[in-house]
Amino acid sequence: MILERIGRLPARSRSLAEIAAVIGPVFDVELACLVSGWSESQVLDCLDELMDQLIVREVMTGSRFDYTFTHDLIQYTIYEATSLPSRKRRHRRVAHIMEKYRFDPSGDLAGVLAAHFDRGGEPERAARYYLKTAQWALATYADDEALSALDCALKSTTEPHLCFKLLLLREDIWHRRGERQAQEADLLQLIGLASDIGGEEGWCEVLLRQIRLRHALGDRQMEGELITALKLRAISSGMERWQAEALRAEATYQILLGQYDIASACLKKALPLFESCHDIHGQVACYCLSIEIATHRSRYDTIKSLSQRAYLLAESSGDQSLLVGPLRTAAGAAFANQEYEACLTLSQQMIDLCRTISDREGEADALTRLGTSQARLFRVQEARQSYQRATVLYDKLGKRQGQAAVRLNAGILANRLGHYSQAILLFEQAGELFNQLDDLRGQMLSALNLSAAAIFQEDFPIARRAAQHGLDLARQLKIPFVEANALGNLGECDLNLGYAKQAIQHLEAGLAIRHEHNLPEGDSSADLAILAIAYLQAGEMEKARQISEKLVELVFSINKADQIAYPQQGLWAAAQVFRVVGDIVRSQKLVEEAYTLLQEKTAVIPDAESREAFLKLPFNRKVLQAYEEGRIQ
Repeated sequence: MILERIGRLPARSRSLAEIAAVIGPVFDVELACLVSGWSESQVLDCLDELMDQLIVREVMTGSRFDYTFTHDLIQYTIYEATSLPSRKRRHRRVAHIMEKYRFDPSGDLAGVLAAHFDRGGEPERAARYYLKTAQWALATYADDEALSALDCALKSTTEPHLCFKLLLLREDIWHRRGERQAQEADLLQLIGLASDIGGEEGWCEVLLRQIRLRHALGDRQMEGELITALKLRAISSGMERWQAEALRAEATYQILLGQYDIASACLKKALPLFESCHDIHGQVACYCLSIEIATHRSRYDTIKSLSQRAYLLAESSGDQSLLVGPLRTAAGAAFANQEYEACLTLSQQMIDLCRTISDREGEADALTRLGTSQARLFRVQEARQSYQRATVLYDKLGKRQGQAAVRLNAGILANRLGHYSQAILLFEQAGELFNQLDDLRGQMLSALNLSAAAIFQEDFPIARRAAQHGLDLARQLKIPFVEANALGNLGECDLNLGYAKQAIQHLEAGLAIRHEHNLPEGDSSADLAILAIAYLQAGEMEKARQISEKLVELVFSINKADQIAYPQQGLWAAAQVFRVVGDIVRSQKLVEEAYTLLQEKTAVIPDAESREAFLKLPFNRKVLQAYEEGRIQ
């Protein structure tokens, strides 16, 4: 029917319909004139005939009237009925005219031009416009559109330098989306092209991307070998940018190995090189790595200024992806400083941003951090959901570092709820993964938390060995807050093994470290509780009473309740001391307040099994027992 309607048209009108079908769904008089070579009056006469036959109609586009086909099927039928040589010739003419008169480098016509050059038999020119299409799509994180354009471009060209650029863009997308097989396939092609195009810069770019992939997969040996190769290439190239990138990669690697002094030295050299090259991405990365080191070493005085610099630099770039690093490190610093609500906010901002830019690895990291804050605030169900979502992403990404981190933090939550067996299994799994990754910090944290689980199980010899291992690693890595925690665990083990004086030494040493490094007070609550009982057992009543006073003040001080994992433990310990020194009324009141806190904590646990397990924690059992005894009396 459509062909019959077209067949009744005069030859010139039929020809204009064929030209319009090649131009696209919407066309204007000016472009029709340029492509056909006819005068405006001739084109308008033909358009009148096409409108009379209901083939085209006027349409308002922006501030002017253009023309469009009355139905997609009409355009398709006319296009397919036109001979292939005619279509090819017209596509080529449309492409050249649009390139000359219409193309705006800041516009979005690149995809249209690419398609016309492609169908017009000029694939190399099409490839360059497909590249521009992909770049514009990536500017708005439209990954699927970018991938489609890149695929078309790679099919259209064999020119090595252009193929290299196209593959670099596609490999970036695969990395953000965690498509590791596709990423490795593109890296293999890039290696071959680096040989073809020659030059140190191409090789350095490929090496850096290989390092990034090996880092994500946790292949530490290969990561180290590639970093060495990059350093040699960077030195031989004499280019500051690549020397800086090699130093940054080395710093990232050394942080994972716990070699913070080496990492800091690398960053100190890398930052001025990035500044000299006006490389904002590199500068932000250096600041974020420095913040990570400062957080691990509890140097909170430097974190705020570094975070501000990193965020302002990232914001000034206009590249949203650069904001992920500052958000990640700021959330980590907030968590370490027990600012859990701030950490929740920063983590959620990072999640939203990463979803916008399709950064799956960043989203998984943010979910893990979100879960740790939710767990510390005892939002049990929310934390479990965050960990589960992070696990799904890490499994897809193949990021073993993330898999280990989720297991570690999920184990901490399980341990807080009294699920010792589950916690120990998760700590052992995390420790094994960290061991495979040569991650001493992860090994240290796994050992420390394994010690805590064994303490809850009242298996103090095993708990002591794990705490000592954690302490040795903490001292090797020079991480004060972990050293203090490990000393606290050792003190609790010694006390329960009957070595009160040794327990006091360990606990006082840990508290001294907390004071020296100005660590958050909330984490000292458990150590103070154990220390009060240790002084009591050692017969030093006055010191036990003084510690108890400090402990009660800490628990009830403003804004501290959420920063203490087990406030009821501290109140129960103080109650025991006051009972022994003869202040029965105060002791009973503290027991009642500890019982109230315990009930509040228990009430927010979502499942009956976990509530029951939580109430069986050693100090919770004692709080319940003391409360029942007091009520009976």
